[in-house]
Amino acid sequence: MVNKILDRMSKIIIQSIPFFILLGFLSLFNERNYFLFQLKETLRNYIIPVIICYNSGKEFHEKYGGIVSVIIISSFLINGSLQSFIEPIIIGFSFGYFTKKYFQLTEKIKFPGFEMLTNNLSLGLLSLVFSYFVYKGIPYYKLFQDSMQLGLKDLVFNNRFIPFLSILIEPGKIFFMNNFINHGLLTPLGYSEVKEAGKSIFFLLETNPGPGLGILIYYYIVNKKEKNINKIKEVKENFYIHFLGGIHEVYFPYVLKNMKLSFALIAGAFVGNFIFLNFNLGLVGLASPGSIILLMLLAPLESKLLVLFGVISSSIVTFGLAYIFDNKKDGENIMEEKQQEDLYFSPKEKLRICVACDAGMGSSAMGATLFRKKLEKEKIKNIEVFNSSIDNVPENVNVIVVHSQLFERLKVDKEGKNIYIIEDFMDGAFYDNLIKKMKEKFEEKEAVEEISLSSENKELKILEKENIKVGLKRIEKNLALKEATDLLIERGYVEKEYFESMLEREKISSTYLDYGIAIPHCNQEGRKYIRNCGVAVLQYPYGIDYGNGKKVYLLIAIASLEDRHMEILNKLAEIFDDEKTAEELSTTSSIDSIYNCLLSLEDKNA
Repeated sequence: MVNKILDRMSKIIIQSIPFFILLGFLSLFNERNYFLFQLKETLRNYIIPVIICYNSGKEFHEKYGGIVSVIIISSFLINGSLQSFIEPIIIGFSFGYFTKKYFQLTEKIKFPGFEMLTNNLSLGLLSLVFSYFVYKGIPYYKLFQDSMQLGLKDLVFNNRFIPFLSILIEPGKIFFMNNFINHGLLTPLGYSEVKEAGKSIFFLLETNPGPGLGILIYYYIVNKKEKNINKIKEVKENFYIHFLGGIHEVYFPYVLKNMKLSFALIAGAFVGNFIFLNFNLGLVGLASPGSIILLMLLAPLESKLLVLFGVISSSIVTFGLAYIFDNKKDGENIMEEKQQEDLYFSPKEKLRICVACDAGMGSSAMGATLFRKKLEKEKIKNIEVFNSSIDNVPENVNVIVVHSQLFERLKVDKEGKNIYIIEDFMDGAFYDNLIKKMKEKFEEKEAVEEISLSSENKELKILEKENIKVGLKRIEKNLALKEATDLLIERGYVEKEYFESMLEREKISSTYLDYGIAIPHCNQEGRKYIRNCGVAVLQYPYGIDYGNGKKVYLLIAIASLEDRHMEILNKLAEIFDDEKTAEELSTTSSIDSIYNCLLSLEDKNA
């Protein structure tokens, strides 16, 4: 439960990062620039709290949780009683959860036709009542808030233990908890301090790129000694991505391969934090991502050189201790390639590949971009490669690329999916290996297609017993059309694009015939997707809604080339001219009965 709440808090802060960065830039301006100063105050005191509260409420109830939370937080904003960005999250979570429980309780009490009225009216009145009581209780909340604030100042702001936070922050970062540490904990604390001091050291603790830079410099020197050209190039690329781009995840794999280096990271960060604290340094806003460029922009003018000094010092200490701690023998491969398992997917499937990291913004985005470039270089097309956060990987993917430290957090159903564990999202050799396996599969696909094309020369019957399904459950019209198309594809009559042309034909006019019979077919454009003439018969005994008040019990999907189209339609019209016949075929459980009745479709002379 606690982990879920902390993950949700981190997610809410991440969604608001653009506002925090803007707020940091605006903090550089004072009252003399009236417009920018007022914009900063409006964002900090009203806009950002409302947005955070709304997103927090939506976490528990998608439709109404955010709305109720915004109404409640208005009571706090009227009194100006919010002191941090944690408070809107707590308000949103609390009243979003209340909204969820309210709808669960009232689910059984429904008035048909009045659902929207009762939902909106009752929720509005409840929100109003709660807002009133919250408003009346705010003086007591302020007393509690003041006592908590004094305690927090004694514990954090006026305490000298801040350098020791590196013992918690650095190991947490390399295990991909960096977004939670920065956005879930340090950012709210930072903005609380900014309100009083105008800057905060908390914005420097996790975003300091110095320790990671020291690790990358160390690996660069080691690989240069070994004359490992590929690894030198890889580390150089990661150097720029980390230090200038602010994507710290690129150095995590190097430390995870050799955990002794985590001590060097902790020591380097400790030195940086010590310098930041003793020189009273801080940033005026959140530096996300943790790029040296953003750190320099958000550091007050008089502190820029000292902040740079702290970053460089932490880098030097990390590099020096890494060199001492790591007793790696010459010739040992630092980033040993991991042998991947075989790639499994149907040769007919379109590949959707998801590269997943913690937040879905930094390292996974870089990895997905690298993967796409390699696919383009190999001239491999029709493959979708995208990045996502570990919590939002979609179900309809074939391949998932995920870091070993994040594998256990995958929520998606793993069955039937190819899950590849990666140690470094910028590992080019990993993607080369995966592309090689994909090529092997595509060669198999070409062989399958060749067999399929050779089988096209064999004449298929228009109707076979395998083309008929009876006793199907009631579903929506489009799903029934998809089911019919899939049967035509399976039997070798059409290609998969036929379904879209069938939907387009329905937009022109309904293919409902009469007596509960429908004969869906393609438009003129869709005939190019037909391989052989054929029909698929699907029986829905309970009927499906076919639009315009029509109910269909027998769906006869037609794939017919131009020379036989009218012939097949005329024969179907003759067969179903009798209402009794249509009724019998709509209710029978015998495939033979339907087959024998429609057998005349095969007679070309009829």
